[in-house]
Amino acid sequence: MKRTIVIILLCIAAGPASGRQVTGRQVTGSEVSGSEVSEWDRSEIMTRGSVGLPELLRTLEPMRYWSTDRFSLRLVDSGMGGAHARGPSIVVDNLPMTSPFFDRTPYELVPLLSSDIASITLRSGLDVLDNGDLTDGIIEITTLRPKGFSIRGAVGLTNETGDPGPAIYSNAEAKNVDRSGPTAGLRMSWGSENVYVQAGFDTDSYHMTDERLDRRIWRLYAGDRKPIVTHATPNVRLSLLYTRFQLEVKAGHTIKNDFLFEEDAGREWPHKEYRTWAVGNASLGLNRQWTLGLTSGYTHLRTGNLAAQTILPGNLEWTSAFGQLSLGTKQGFGAWTVSLGGKTRDLRQQTGIQKELVPLGSISNTGFGHSKLELDLGKRSILSLSVGAQNHLGSLNTPTPWSYFSKLALRHTKASGGLLEIVATLGSDVSNDLLTTQNLVVRGASLGDWATGIHPPPFITRANTREISLYSSSFVRPDLLLWISLRGRTVEGLTAPERTLVKDEFDHQFLGATSFKIGQSGHVVSPSVGFVLTRPKAKMRFSYQYSRLVVGENLYFWKHFVGLSPHQLTGSISVTPASRFHLFVLARMGSQTVWPDYNSKGYGTLPRTFELEGTLSKELWRDNMRVSLSFLNVLDTSLIRHPAGVDEQFAVRLGVFVRFSDSEASAQAK
Repeated sequence: MKRTIVIILLCIAAGPASGRQVTGRQVTGSEVSGSEVSEWDRSEIMTRGSVGLPELLRTLEPMRYWSTDRFSLRLVDSGMGGAHARGPSIVVDNLPMTSPFFDRTPYELVPLLSSDIASITLRSGLDVLDNGDLTDGIIEITTLRPKGFSIRGAVGLTNETGDPGPAIYSNAEAKNVDRSGPTAGLRMSWGSENVYVQAGFDTDSYHMTDERLDRRIWRLYAGDRKPIVTHATPNVRLSLLYTRFQLEVKAGHTIKNDFLFEEDAGREWPHKEYRTWAVGNASLGLNRQWTLGLTSGYTHLRTGNLAAQTILPGNLEWTSAFGQLSLGTKQGFGAWTVSLGGKTRDLRQQTGIQKELVPLGSISNTGFGHSKLELDLGKRSILSLSVGAQNHLGSLNTPTPWSYFSKLALRHTKASGGLLEIVATLGSDVSNDLLTTQNLVVRGASLGDWATGIHPPPFITRANTREISLYSSSFVRPDLLLWISLRGRTVEGLTAPERTLVKDEFDHQFLGATSFKIGQSGHVVSPSVGFVLTRPKAKMRFSYQYSRLVVGENLYFWKHFVGLSPHQLTGSISVTPASRFHLFVLARMGSQTVWPDYNSKGYGTLPRTFELEGTLSKELWRDNMRVSLSFLNVLDTSLIRHPAGVDEQFAVRLGVFVRFSDSEASAQAK
């Protein structure tokens, strides 16, 4: 059956994408941006059949990622920050929507369905957010604003073969049952030209029953319920669009049951999270040239432990708030923006019989500012300079509290529609992340028996990152864009972990002591090439990326950055072979990976991977319903992305999208 599926997908995909003449309007260079390799419109997004945001981001062609459970993805953009990078930040309708939690960014908690999205733009490289934080890449998402009254919803279910899922608890011989789902969301909204209001609800769940991790989970977890990761997020949105005034506000509350795998601990942390969050942006046009803006956000996080057979970390309570005031102008020479702001963060932990909240160190207050200048050089060329700085006031162990950032970019649009871009970036950061295992130990937090043997560095060093990138694209035909990219990054002063995680054969936990080495340095070089072919009824993307570490004898830098495939080939095609019928095929090949921390008894070397997936989707009921059927890992090859992770097998995913509206949806948020 799997061989039949492969043949069907490839035969359908070969149609409009071949060299034959396809009827319809010819696409010209002016209609396809030279930077399109990092942009995806709504038509491409919906053909992928993904319901939740993480599974959609996973299919973006240049994206590197890994996971221990298949669903909570660790996105690391193009991998220039290494396998342990926090990954790019998500900005939705100009609002920062993600913040780090321990060693990752929880993308699954952003309340978005794929059907909410109008477009996605991936901006690789170092950058600075409106809250003053440095980030390794930005995923910009623009959402829809349907007019009139609208009810929209989506649900997705995934069934993985060979994994008995939750039925194993009642039937030891169970073979083929649902492993995840539902991933679901509901939207009720009303919109006009100037006003848009929306109430939504998002939920997701998946079972921790893969044979590579279930024994490890059950040696730690002691609940009378199945080990299931779930989260639910009611959320609201308000958007005002007027000639001189614009307002965008999003808020919500998230409850999550999680089994967070933390590499310093070598095992999962069964816990609950309660998040209350709000973020907003307002801008006022003072006149034709000047605009005043205000961005602010608030997050309150509280953790609680699930039943366990060991002593877990005490309950944590984290509060964060920021505000930024900006002033911008557009003149004949270009544009200029200056911003000033501040943020405060407080971390506390419950201790003792009375469960009193005890501060973990002093409150962290930070002041920041950044500015961007764009100069129009004429002949389709723009020179931009961004600078920023922030000062950590009241931080712990930061002898040099200033962090700064600068970015110089020259962007030239070719007459044919292609693009030439040269970017040089410098970031100098003193880590002030509170919610990390390392920082919790430094601040004297109680981690119980969950994370032992962690020895933090005597002080936190300044990490300097320099990056230069060259990108060029050209249309060799009106519908064929070729591109080439060369990126290099140097990191100095990195604080990297020193650990050897030994897998216990009895409970499958990775045990070992972790210390840290300061002042680590190294280089990353990554050339890549690819093309985008756009036809009236088809779009094909292809890319090849090579990554090389240049570290000399710096073992700890190498151990921290390695883990991603040095060679990665990715290709995809989106086709509409018939009216309201769509096909998406994605193929990805990666070379062998090495995770040195897990190399005891060979667990740290993972074989090369080849994955093929396809999605068939059909619009029904006057385009008010869309049904998609996805076949993941069609060849059923072994897909192990992390030594402590699951083995992803052949799976089938069903997605259903519906909408009821008294007016057609607008193309995208303006």
